[in-house]
Amino acid sequence: MKAFFEPAGVAVVGASKEPNRPGYALLKNLTTMGYGGRVYPVNPTVREIDGMTCYPSITDVDGEVENVVLLVSAERAVKIAEEIAERARRKGDVKAVVCISGGFSELNTKDGRERERRLAEVLRSAGVRLMGPNCVGVIDCYSRFTTNFDVGDYPAGGVSLLSQSGALATAALFWALPFKRIGLSKLVSVGNMADVDIVECLKYLMDDEHTKVVGLYLEGYREPRKLFETIRTVSRVKPVVLLKAGRSEVGSKAALSHTASITGADAIYDGASKQCGAIRVRDVIEWYETLHAMEKQPTPHGNRVAVLTHIGGPGTLTVDRIGVSRHLTMASISESAKSAIRSMVAPTATVCSPEGYIDLTASHTEELHYQILKLLFSEEGVDSVIQVLGHSMFLSQRLMAERIHAAYEEVGRRSSKTFLNVVAFDESLPEFKLEMERRGMPTFATPEIAVTVLENMHWYSVKRLNLDGSPAIYPLPNTSSEPPVKGKKVLLENEAYPILKDYGISVAGYEFVGSEDQAAEAADRLGYPVVLKAQHPRLVHKTEAGAVALNLADQRQVREAADLVKRNVLKTLGEHPTGYLVQRMVKSGVEVIVGGLNDELFGPVVSFGAGGVLVELIKDVSFRLCPIGRTEAREMIGETTVSRLLRSHRGEGGKDVESLAELLCRVSDLLVTESWIAELDLNPVKALDKGYAVVDARIVLR
Repeated sequence: MKAFFEPAGVAVVGASKEPNRPGYALLKNLTTMGYGGRVYPVNPTVREIDGMTCYPSITDVDGEVENVVLLVSAERAVKIAEEIAERARRKGDVKAVVCISGGFSELNTKDGRERERRLAEVLRSAGVRLMGPNCVGVIDCYSRFTTNFDVGDYPAGGVSLLSQSGALATAALFWALPFKRIGLSKLVSVGNMADVDIVECLKYLMDDEHTKVVGLYLEGYREPRKLFETIRTVSRVKPVVLLKAGRSEVGSKAALSHTASITGADAIYDGASKQCGAIRVRDVIEWYETLHAMEKQPTPHGNRVAVLTHIGGPGTLTVDRIGVSRHLTMASISESAKSAIRSMVAPTATVCSPEGYIDLTASHTEELHYQILKLLFSEEGVDSVIQVLGHSMFLSQRLMAERIHAAYEEVGRRSSKTFLNVVAFDESLPEFKLEMERRGMPTFATPEIAVTVLENMHWYSVKRLNLDGSPAIYPLPNTSSEPPVKGKKVLLENEAYPILKDYGISVAGYEFVGSEDQAAEAADRLGYPVVLKAQHPRLVHKTEAGAVALNLADQRQVREAADLVKRNVLKTLGEHPTGYLVQRMVKSGVEVIVGGLNDELFGPVVSFGAGGVLVELIKDVSFRLCPIGRTEAREMIGETTVSRLLRSHRGEGGKDVESLAELLCRVSDLLVTESWIAELDLNPVKALDKGYAVVDARIVLR
């Protein structure tokens, strides 16, 4: 990989004398970046470009060439690859090729795919690695090497961008440049990934001493488990901020289970991101701004935030946003600090009403911000500070930046506090913004994006501590288990329960019978009240079909219910039930769903969420790739809204969350081991004060 970023020499095939051509712009960028290796333009129709000798072919270059950039048509690129392979065998110098040319598999044509296959195959046969095709390659701001014809000289820093879209990555650099928002370590545009792919690049960036945070833009990957296991490895060392295209993609076809109907590829990507420590963002601005902050500021040690402002409206909006956050809370300021602040501010100022919020009003000075920030940075109960500023005719922009920076350097940096600044209506304070960014203090245009970024930073700081010890999700063990019943698409409830019991999963007491009389006798043995459910292979949703009767108190009610559900099933399916399941009724508890499926891309996936008949409407659900450990299971439960019902509520004791976490782990093991399972629903599962009870189950076979 080093030859892609620090080559001793580079040949540019398709170099041009025309200033408006990529082949000229790339040569110019190599010069302005200050690349120290030899540059060899290659073009059979040109003898010299800006004083550099131009060679007719790659085989004619007399110096050492470790890297070759292809800026020619797709058809010519394949032919030149043969020349490169010949040179590599003969001279042994070429190790890497960056193919910027398009016209390959991205066209989704037979010819395009064949060209790409041939390009990669020819180079690989000579031990030469290929990046692309259809990419802009790399920028390395420390070796000063570039294959990018769009971005010129760029300041070095700690952000590395790894992207399946060259345009999106270069746009981030142009966005950041005017106010020095980020410094770049590496840019890697992988294009079609005919050879070098995202996983290899992530591993390289993990070991890169200059990379502090990785921004990953992903459209798709053929082995997502391998990718996310790599992301987890990287995330233990440095943050990975993931922007994934295709959030609206529908991942399931006509579903036979609740789990499949609420599962799409994006939902699984979301779960895998949380599982493996990737900070998944929702849009381009959040991607840019999270990278921006994580390069310049430390991640917070806790979730307590102080807000300092001199403009009430934006300050209040910041507090509002923190107030609805699932990750952050307002800081508690000590009484001694409150007293010190009150002694410095005007009587009209607001001090800790609400707690952690200070509004200096218009009676503020550069020195006042300096003094109060030092106090806030010194507070043990403060993990982060968000300062909200706006235009003020009484202040010097440069002096304000200098004093704020001094406060942070003297106290904030030493105490490792996270410090973000909202500059409302930021176009009105260009000098201030530039000075702040240049000094390593990131600024944001709105309270909402600043709080969102801080949430991302805090989430990562917590998640990073829990990445060690989790079960590996790649590679999965090879399993060859066989279904207990062959020739079936769906296992009935009575067929599913024995499988669950084999994995230690607790099921409410039941009996399966064939007639109404047998149902009544079974109810006597189980004890009242009971539930009666008709069974039939084509009966997907029993409640909607009127095939379930609840709270039956004696034999007469059981017989009447059996007759009613039999008629309902006949009306719905045109056939009688194949039997009846009589089950002890569990009246108490919170209804949740535990499910899973074997996804085409991801393999076995486990899910948890709000259960019952409204599961598809509510879609309060979290996902993880199997296998999972107990910590991950707890996180799944905590991500859902139904988790609030599992805690103590209005005098009722909390439910046994630990037993649900154990259930999730056992279902995860089941899905990994029994590879014949396509979809699994345990819905509902009754979460109880102690333990849980599965009261319905459905297993769909692959």
